[in-house]
Amino acid sequence: MIVLDTSVILKWVLGPEGGHRKAVSYRQKHITGEELIGVPSLFFYETANVLSTRSGLPVDVALDIFRSLWDFDFEVLALDRKDFEEIIKVSRECSISGYDAVYIVIARKHGCCLVTADRRLFNRTRHLGFVELL
Repeated sequence: MIVLDTSVILKWVLGPEGGHRKAVSYRQKHITGEELIGVPSLFFYETANVLSTRSGLPVDVALDIFRSLWDFDFEVLALDRKDFEEIIKVSRECSISGYDAVYIVIARKHGCCLVTADRRLFNRTRHLGFVELL
C-alpha cells in the first residue's frame, strides 16, 4: 500500500501541470491491482475544499470530480485516539499542520510510503525516510 496526499490525487483531475503523469501512474497501478492507495477520511474534506474554493471550476464539473474520487476504490484508513495524539506530536516536531501530519501518521502506522506534491511538506519531513516528493 502507498499513501497519496490530496496534492497528488488532485493532479489526476486538475490538469497536466508538473507531476501529472507520475500521479496518474499511481492511479493506473491501483486500477490494475499493482498498488493499493490509502487515504485518511480527511482526504475528502480537503478535496471538497479545494474544489469549492481554489479550483475555479464550474460547480457541476467540481461535483463530478468529487463524485468520481468519492467512488474510487481507496483504502480509507481510520484513526484512533492514539493516532490523534501522534498527529499533535508530529505536527510540532516537523513544524507542519495537523492536517499534513495525518498523512505522516497513517503512512507510518501502516508501514508504507507517503507521496506528496507539496515541496514544503516534503522538505520538513524527508528526514523521516518514508516521505517522497512526486
